[in-house]
Amino acid sequence: MGWKKLIIGEKMPDKDDPKYKAQRESEVNAGREVAKALGVDKAAKRTQRVAIKYPKTFLVVVFGFVIVCLGYNVYQMVRVYNHQDVPQTAVERQDVLLRQRRKLSKPSNETIYNEQEKMLADEVDAITAKGAEMTFEDSLRVKILLEQLVRINNLKQDSHDNR
Repeated sequence: MGWKKLIIGEKMPDKDDPKYKAQRESEVNAGREVAKALGVDKAAKRTQRVAIKYPKTFLVVVFGFVIVCLGYNVYQMVRVYNHQDVPQTAVERQDVLLRQRRKLSKPSNETIYNEQEKMLADEVDAITAKGAEMTFEDSLRVKILLEQLVRINNLKQDSHDNR
């Protein structure tokens, strides 16, 4: 008998069954109190008044909402299905986005070399434009800057030759 109850279940009690009447009344009263506390009962009354007063409009709104939700779900499923051609992890997607951003924002070697050359030339001009004699440290600094300028020019030439 235990397996039969497990598979089929118990008989659903009738609302007027005296055996379950007290339990049903207490559950119904608890439901009414919760609905009153949350204001659901007032919202249900207003909705019911609108449904009775404008039945066709109410049905159009309700079924329209259902159809829009169904359409949106179908659209999302189709969109997800079409994007599953290449399974990617979140890390792979972020890598692709970062590479794209670097390509867009990465300046060319020519621009970088020109900026560095200008900066070094300005620094050399600032050191050599002093009215007083240059110190030993100043001359060493100018020598280092000029060597860097030569390296930059060599790199420019190499990048032009490789094109």
